Amino acid sequence: MSSKLRTFSTDEVQQLLDLLLSPTTNVTLGLCFLFMIPSLVERNEQTIIEWLVPTMSSLSTDDKLLMIGLFCMTNYNEPLNALVSSTLDFPCRIDPGPFHHSRLLLIQRVFTNDLLVQRFATIQITPNLNANITIKHIPAHFICYLLSKGLCNQHHVQMSSWVWSQILQCTTPIHPIMLTLINELVTTIVDTRYVWHLTQIDTQIIYDYLTSSEDRIPTKMLSLLYLLTLNDQATGDLANQYHQSTRILFDLLPLPHLVEQLTTKDYDAIAPQLGRLMMEQLPQVFLADHALYLETDSQLFSLRHAYKTNKIENLTDQLKTALINGISRKQADQWRRRWFRVYAFRGQLLTLKTAQILLDNNQLTYDDLCADPHCLLRFPFQLYNYPSIIQIILFIMREILIASRHYFERIIKAKQQPLQQTDMICIQDVKSKQLQETLVHTQEALVIQILLDVLHQYKKTACLPAYRELQGVVCSFVHQMFITNPVLAKLVHFQGYPSEQIKPLIYSVPSMHICLDFIPQMLASSELDTQIFGFELLTDLSSFYPIRTALLVVKLALQVYATLLRVLSNDDRLRFFSRTYKFLTQMSSIFPPLTQNSVYVLQQAIRACSLSPSNLPQLKWTSDSLGRPRRIDI
Repeated sequence: MSSKLRTFSTDEVQQLLDLLLSPTTNVTLGLCFLFMIPSLVERNEQTIIEWLVPTMSSLSTDDKLLMIGLFCMTNYNEPLNALVSSTLDFPCRIDPGPFHHSRLLLIQRVFTNDLLVQRFATIQITPNLNANITIKHIPAHFICYLLSKGLCNQHHVQMSSWVWSQILQCTTPIHPIMLTLINELVTTIVDTRYVWHLTQIDTQIIYDYLTSSEDRIPTKMLSLLYLLTLNDQATGDLANQYHQSTRILFDLLPLPHLVEQLTTKDYDAIAPQLGRLMMEQLPQVFLADHALYLETDSQLFSLRHAYKTNKIENLTDQLKTALINGISRKQADQWRRRWFRVYAFRGQLLTLKTAQILLDNNQLTYDDLCADPHCLLRFPFQLYNYPSIIQIILFIMREILIASRHYFERIIKAKQQPLQQTDMICIQDVKSKQLQETLVHTQEALVIQILLDVLHQYKKTACLPAYRELQGVVCSFVHQMFITNPVLAKLVHFQGYPSEQIKPLIYSVPSMHICLDFIPQMLASSELDTQIFGFELLTDLSSFYPIRTALLVVKLALQVYATLLRVLSNDDRLRFFSRTYKFLTQMSSIFPPLTQNSVYVLQQAIRACSLSPSNLPQLKWTSDSLGRPRRIDI
């Protein structure tokens, strides 16, 4: 087009320039046309600048004109070509070489940073913003530029309210620019290089929205992304400040439902980052148990309908009734179903309200539960008569135990002192992780110990069917804990529990076979009680799992048994034999190849303990077991 311009006379070129710069011509249209004729700009620089400056100073500046200025400043030629083409309504491409001089002129004289910041107030929100819109370049791109360059902090421009207004206008599928916009906003908020910096979105505004009747999942999803990103990037005192202000907002978000929605294509633009942040800060919302407890019967109400009809107040009132007057088993089961339906939409708020009623403490916070998870088990003992309610309590316990990991990690990081030496930082990190793991394992082991003790006490007062039902619920919880963290099984068994609970646990906890791996360590302990408990555990485990691993451990245990008979004092030897003799008498029927070894060690025990023939234990075998020994896979 520039070459063709040379064929026009000077008067014709002037007339064309007058037409483009006339008040009746749209400024954006005229500027786009000038981009296609860089030589015309070079010849009339001052005239064009005098034409553009008043327009840019006006409060009614076109958003598209601001986008042109943005692309000129950032030297983004591809989006500028697209914007010019859409304005002129025909495909065109700006030549970067001749255009370079015009671009420098514009960003130095017209599209300055100061002017772009001043125009912030004129930027309009994009209504119904989603990934399906045909407009490639929207005002959010302009805001992202202002944030990324730190212009808001430099010029004291508050932009948080604008971003919140845009979040309210987002629909599905989520536009990719929203991820960039939120990240740039948070980065600017936590930027401490400036004395004045952007403030966070008013927590009260978000709170008012979440407590209103609005039920827009895209807005809640983006709100969660903003809150988690803020907590992730903040450090030091700011981290504690933001955590306190956002903690109550997490209770109002339907976290389990948001996790379910995050797997759909509507949220592909934010799913990777949001999923990572939730795993780091809210790992408890990924409990698969919740989906298993939900009903699949098509005749039941949908989750969304349940959210609207089954209010938290109704659920908590029924729990209060159960604590005061008691309820029927059918009512307890119905309450459990309703609880899980509402949990999908009320999440941590329902967890907190339920815990407050169980412990009769309205001042209890979610952080209090994370700091002391086993306090949840201080509810009235009569609730153990309702296995359906215990199922809910243990589900909450699993959620709290997972959340406590992040809680302790945050507390330990906050108390760490910044060190200059890299080696010292590494040592401190290792010690912090070890301390965190110790705290978490201690909490989890304590919970299991309490449950096993309660189960032992409940057996003394309850009828057998009720005990069996409660045992199934508790053992299911213990099994989930063991397979999640096998180290926990080792810790629990080294601490010990009533011997009467060993066999019920083996029968009801499928993961108990992992105890075979650390029984040799129990037998090598310096504590006699731990060794006795190890022999009792091995006896029942071998009976239930007659496998090669058990055979090898039993061989080792027979050697340890013989050694203990020689080194123990007489009183300790009698106590040891009186509690572990079944190990010797039952191994012959469980593992017939070890019969000779078992009899030999038994004879040693009889002599060492000076037992009379009338007090000798009976070997546990039959002619059938000798004739057809159990096959051992070696």
